[in-house]
Amino acid sequence: MGRQGNSIDYVDFSIARKAAFAQLRGEGEVDVGQIRLLKQNGVRVNYYEAATPEVARKLFLAGVDFPLVDDVALFLPVARELGIEPLPH
Repeated sequence: MGRQGNSIDYVDFSIARKAAFAQLRGEGEVDVGQIRLLKQNGVRVNYYEAATPEVARKLFLAGVDFPLVDDVALFLPVARELGIEPLPH
């Protein structure tokens, strides 16, 4: 899984290869149609990077499975708001 950006070629390539994951990247902008297409074909979506909690919320709501963040503690309130609880440690 290489970070290929948000091109339709990468989306099509990931689907054709029956990839388990695709990693999109950008500055918080995401093409919901591309995410929908990936998910319809069984491809889970990582996104690099979610720089703010607001961006992470937007990505989750758009269907991204795993917004990648640098400071997990900063993003926990958004995760909880969306029904995602941290694993017990």
